Amino acid sequence: MNDTFKIIQLERTKEEIKEGLYYDFSNNELDKETNYILEVDSIPMGILFHNIEIEHLITEDFFKIIKKFKSNVSQNRGSIAGVLDENKLQNCYKKYLKDVTQFNKAKTRTVKNDKIKYAFSNPINSTILNNNSKYYIINKKEVDKHMKPLIKKINKVTKNYIKGRNNEKNFLDTYFSEIILNYGLRSSCHKDKFNSFKMGGVMVFTENPEFEYSNLNLPEFGVSIPLKTNKSLLYFNVVDTYHSNDILPEKWLKDRISLITYNKSK
Repeated sequence: MNDTFKIIQLERTKEEIKEGLYYDFSNNELDKETNYILEVDSIPMGILFHNIEIEHLITEDFFKIIKKFKSNVSQNRGSIAGVLDENKLQNCYKKYLKDVTQFNKAKTRTVKNDKIKYAFSNPINSTILNNNSKYYIINKKEVDKHMKPLIKKINKVTKNYIKGRNNEKNFLDTYFSEIILNYGLRSSCHKDKFNSFKMGGVMVFTENPEFEYSNLNLPEFGVSIPLKTNKSLLYFNVVDTYHSNDILPEKWLKDRISLITYNKSK
């Protein structure tokens, strides 16, 4: 892996950024071959690694296990799924809308009330893996064998560059407490507000050899960050920084799997 980095100072735009909306800054895209240290007011907030050495870990069995959870649907991910849209809801949730009396500020999630005992958002295909999730417990052997080496690689690479992380061992013997897999998702503008450690890692995977890269954008700064498929790793402050995805043609989006590593332990 090339360990030469270019420092870039991000400047805030004057436009109001709204959670739950979709943004596209592909006209202001960083270079796909340059590693960056991202700074705001001269304070590092993220680091972008291109071409990390994981080719030997991206196997047929790796794709088999991460694709195994593709049909799982999450109905409570909030702003990442966009402003609540009745047309996107599963039928079993549409019937509850008549009893909804309140939404969160961004209108991306309902608020519980006396008639509806749980909140819900637009559905997305997504799975959370951690030590206690049924999907991990049932598939522990395959996850440990075919996913764990990659997660440990991400853990090692990020630990070398980030201060303030302790040596605690969590999921898959890494600092991360959870992993999220998102399938065919274009994220709307959101922050990961409930993580206990502000930095989170993002990688994108696909078996489609023609799918070169996709962009994660930072709306507050009007910039898009290219993530090369099966190669790039972005580790940044996901708690305080709004982020979303640029537009992506459906032929690429349907095969796109984003893998998120983070720490939510208390």
